[in-house]
Amino acid sequence: MRNLLFAVSLLFFSLFSVQCAVDSEKSSGDLFVEDADFDCGTITDTSTIINHTFVLKNNSRKTCVINQIQKSCGCTEVNCSKTRLLSGESAVVSVTLNIRGLYGEFRKGILIYTSLKESPLELSVGGFRLMPPEMRDKQFAYKFSDNLRLTSGKMILGYLQHGQSKSSSISVVNTSNNGVKLRGRLLPERDFVSLYVPEYLEPNEISRIIVAYDVEDINDVWGNQSCKILLSDGLRQDTIDVYCVITEKILRQKGGSPRILTLMKSKRQDINGKLVAVCEVKNVGEKVLCIKDVQRHEGVDASFGKERIMPNESRDLVITVDVEAFSAKSYVDIGISSDDPIEPYKTLRIPI
Repeated sequence: MRNLLFAVSLLFFSLFSVQCAVDSEKSSGDLFVEDADFDCGTITDTSTIINHTFVLKNNSRKTCVINQIQKSCGCTEVNCSKTRLLSGESAVVSVTLNIRGLYGEFRKGILIYTSLKESPLELSVGGFRLMPPEMRDKQFAYKFSDNLRLTSGKMILGYLQHGQSKSSSISVVNTSNNGVKLRGRLLPERDFVSLYVPEYLEPNEISRIIVAYDVEDINDVWGNQSCKILLSDGLRQDTIDVYCVITEKILRQKGGSPRILTLMKSKRQDINGKLVAVCEVKNVGEKVLCIKDVQRHEGVDASFGKERIMPNESRDLVITVDVEAFSAKSYVDIGISSDDPIEPYKTLRIPI
């Protein structure tokens, strides 16, 4: 699980993390370039073009032939003053980067293949472009506090089958003029769920909050395994909902599949004031339906757990609800996990 989150975080940082401006030196064979990873710093939202030149020098005793120059995207134009460098000669590589549609952190790469070495010389141009406030507020529509805006106030991973891993993220931007410290933790904490929250955001910095679920080696967890992120930025502490339903790995069966159908049969109040609801769980498919788990809240009892229901047969699911425990709600949800390939997690909503 830690390896999964590390890999997701590493992928994110390769695209979005702040790159410090450095005076870097690189060489491929004996082809030398100074400041190979150029950082132009923070750019206003009205700036759309970046121009930069790299100077390549052939420090070898051989003639260097530039065979090919590759760029990472169509927004980059590259021109080289010469493609054949004698020993001691230099060439100028001119780079024009169109950043019209780029906001936040960006970095574009250039690969130069030569006759001196099989692996290319790597160059890059990057920086941070400010986003216009009206565009920022539209893209980061959820205002968490006067410091932070998020792209959404929730994460939805959807269905996750046993043997799989999955992650989701929301972007966050610091809209204040000061650095912001962030803190976050999962509620409840689970062994198969990991969270990444950036510890610190500079003014206008964009980052991501990432949640990763890993059930590759888990086969005894079912149903609604949603959680919350408790997030704090010094001004506000609140939760972000994360939705995930875990099912077994289901393959469609030849010659038909099991299918679950649920019907409310009756509802009454017992002598103790508890609500008793009877629901019919029927297999309307062509194969045996295996009920894996019945998920319920505290204060709710269900009459069965794991069951095998033959085709065209049904079982009565008796649900007893302590109404006082749900006085603030008008319903109670019951989750049924099964091997139905269409609805592996079925929600029963019981009015109270």
